[in-house]
Amino acid sequence: MDQSQPRPHPTLHRARHGADGSIDSFLGFWLMLMAESRQGGMRLPNRMRRTIQDFFAGADVRAALDDAGRQAVHDELQEAAAVYWATCKTDPHYSSKMFGMGRLDPREIERKAANELVKTLRAMLASDGLQGPAEPLASLLIDGFIATFGSGASSTVREAAAVTSAEHLLPNG
Repeated sequence: MDQSQPRPHPTLHRARHGADGSIDSFLGFWLMLMAESRQGGMRLPNRMRRTIQDFFAGADVRAALDDAGRQAVHDELQEAAAVYWATCKTDPHYSSKMFGMGRLDPREIERKAANELVKTLRAMLASDGLQGPAEPLASLLIDGFIATFGSGASSTVREAAAVTSAEHLLPNG
């Protein structure tokens, strides 16, 4: 964590980074949602809903919601989403093509990530799991994407979302 940034509420810090600070369970949560959406299948909505519900039912996340508040937890989730998308931009495996023989250009990486975003949004929306403290998850994932790829990326996401019911979640502009 950047030392110039204020440290989050202790309960929130524990929920995200564990007791010893060695993990990022919020980033892990986004990774789980992405992995679930990649797997697809008829049971995807159930798996996605269960993943969301299990995350918010965890003792540390519940304590963070109670002690630090929803907005603080949502801010951390958005920041973790931005970390995920930033990793996609820089990871050589994510940005490779033709079995690692070539690299995607930045615009191709953005398109690939936008397609992944939309696929995950579809799965999240189909799960009916975006209730209670999970309600803004789709918007948090989009905001993390735009924070990483820039405001111009919203048009890339809009292109990818044009065929889904997820377009209404995107910011205007």
